[in-house]
Amino acid sequence: MPRVRRPISSTGYYHVMIRGNSRQILFESDDDRTAFLAALDRALDEPGMRLLAWCLMDNHVHLLIDDPNGMLSQAMKRVEVTYAIRYNRKADRVGHVFQDRFRSIPIESDEQLLKTAGYIHNNPVKADICPADEYPWSSYSEYVGHATHCDTSTVLEMLGGVEEFKSFVAACLDEAYDPWSGKRPTGDQLIASALELLGVDDLSSVKGLPIDQRNRALIILRDGGFSIRQAERVTGIGRGTIERVFLSAPK
Repeated sequence: MPRVRRPISSTGYYHVMIRGNSRQILFESDDDRTAFLAALDRALDEPGMRLLAWCLMDNHVHLLIDDPNGMLSQAMKRVEVTYAIRYNRKADRVGHVFQDRFRSIPIESDEQLLKTAGYIHNNPVKADICPADEYPWSSYSEYVGHATHCDTSTVLEMLGGVEEFKSFVAACLDEAYDPWSGKRPTGDQLIASALELLGVDDLSSVKGLPIDQRNRALIILRDGGFSIRQAERVTGIGRGTIERVFLSAPK
C-alpha cells in the first residue's frame, strides 16, 4: 500500500522531527553536530525556505521550518542522505541511520508556532541536561546573540524582542506542548498522525505486535505528543498497559 501523504500546512510552517534508527545515537561528537548543521544549511538554501528554530539532542532532532513552496520533503531527504553517508563512512558501517521518514506537524496559527519554538528550546531542560540558555546545540544562543543558522526575526517580532523571548521560553516549561495548537484533534487527525509516526498502514496491527515492538510503538506515540487516552483510542490497547509504558520508559 502507498504511504500516507503528509498533512500540508496552510501557513507553510512545520515542526519537523528526525530520530535515529531504533533510537540509536545520531551525534557522537561536536564534529557530527556541526556536520549535520552544515548539511541542513545547504538543504534549506532554497527560495523561501527558512529555519526558525532547531535543537540537536543525542538521538533526535527538532526543527521549525518555513516552507512556503512545498520543498520540505526534498530538503529533508538531502539532509538525511548527506549525513547518513558521512555517519556510515565514519563508523565503517552500512544500513539505515534515521528512523523511517521524518515527521512533520503542520503549524496552523501564531500560537502554535510560538509554542513549538518554546518546546524546541526546552528539550534539554525536559531531558534533565541543563537550562535552555546553557545548551550549546540549539538556536537559543542565536536568539539571544548572533543568528548563524536560523532566521530569528519572525519569532522575535511576534514576542517583542530578546528579553520577551527568554521569558516566553521559561514560561513554556509549565505548559504541555500541543501540536494541534490547543485544539482537540479530530479522530482523522489522530489516525493520520499515528500512521505517519509509526510508518504502518493499519493501526490495528500495533495491538498484535510482540510486546517489545508494541511498547516501542507506544513510546513513539508518546514522544510524538499523544496522550494516554489518544493512544488508547487509535491502537485499541488497554489504558493500563499504555499508562505503564508511557510512565516507565525514559523520555
